[in-house]
Amino acid sequence: MQPEYQYKELSKGVSLLTIHDGKFKSNAITVRFLTGFNRRDAAALALIPAVISSCCEKYPTGKEFSQRLSALYGTSVSGSSDQKGDIYEIAFSVDYLDDSFALNGEDISAQACGLLNDCIFSPAIENGGFAKTEFEMRRNDLLDAIDGEINDKISYALNLAYETVYHGEPSAEKYYGTREDVEKITPREAYEVYKRLLETAKVEISFCGCGDYKRLAPFFERFADGKIRKSPAYISYSRCKQTPAQVEKLMNVAQANLVLAFKPQIHDIYTAQVMSMIYGGAPFSKLFANVREKLRLCYFCSAMYSEPKGTMFVVSAVEEKNIALAEKEIVNQLSLVADGDFSDDDIASAKLALTSRMKAVGDRVFSLDGWYNLCLKRGEIISPQEYSQRLNNVKHEDIAALARDMKLDTVFVLKNGGEPCEI
Repeated sequence: MQPEYQYKELSKGVSLLTIHDGKFKSNAITVRFLTGFNRRDAAALALIPAVISSCCEKYPTGKEFSQRLSALYGTSVSGSSDQKGDIYEIAFSVDYLDDSFALNGEDISAQACGLLNDCIFSPAIENGGFAKTEFEMRRNDLLDAIDGEINDKISYALNLAYETVYHGEPSAEKYYGTREDVEKITPREAYEVYKRLLETAKVEISFCGCGDYKRLAPFFERFADGKIRKSPAYISYSRCKQTPAQVEKLMNVAQANLVLAFKPQIHDIYTAQVMSMIYGGAPFSKLFANVREKLRLCYFCSAMYSEPKGTMFVVSAVEEKNIALAEKEIVNQLSLVADGDFSDDDIASAKLALTSRMKAVGDRVFSLDGWYNLCLKRGEIISPQEYSQRLNNVKHEDIAALARDMKLDTVFVLKNGGEPCEI
């Protein structure tokens, strides 16, 4: 049985999406604040979710907050920050056992929802800013995460490449700004940013689970304050450069990391997913079978499609002596796809890999919630099954046509020499 979903606008820029699925025993409520990326506010926005979701005015310490969660059958509250294309998304969630499974008939829903309400609207404040101790703990956590980015060289190189691929666009920036920005931000400054977020950001509320969301209407309606709220579009395609950018950066690495970015004029997310899988998204792909296995030009080589920006990336780890050859062969393999040099079995394997992923979407409350929220951002709410059917409708000629439309935008190389680059 398919989940039942409903969508409605509570006010301009405030929406409520409900997904009901009786197979779950729990419910999840997520409140997402969407705003445009602003380098000035990035550090604060990166920290706010962790601070907000770890304490509140009523339970001002991490210990008190955890005890309250434990008393509610292990209810969890979480926060996250993320760049999705040119959108900055701040999310707060509560996940709790449905009332029907409580041992003594407790109203867990109201209490869990009340706790999320306290976190969002009554955070722990001191001296006109977020509580200092908790804020500094979360800032140190973020700084540790930033320092750890260098350990994953592929991701590190990809983040550096974004600066060139999306030059002049919000997506060129890191979601936290810079390490220096994080170090300098004060509890008071972060709280001022948070207050502006509450007043101006678009709000997307979602309820997913087996319970009765109508009982929680007062919480949802609190956000329908009549304020004008807007955010940039989720889809914001990036134009391809007339001449591909060639960028090389040095740091102490054992092997070079090569990133190629391709941008099309045709934008079809279903065809793009299938094409990138055939090209370099799986062990049966052309990049894996030829560049890695047959020619042994790299240790790792994979393609992935970025939906919000309409960009396909190829990332690889290569020996320095093989950089030029690897680049040439990566481009050559895309040309073969453009010429239609792939089989019906390749298409079937790609579709099977993609649709198998979709089957798992409904296994957990948060993955199902995430799926329907993504659909909302795309502007069309469809089930995972409908999405899989559209993938299956992609034809051989569609794939070849999109590959022909892919133009090289950027070649980025991170190779040995010098100190770590800043991101």
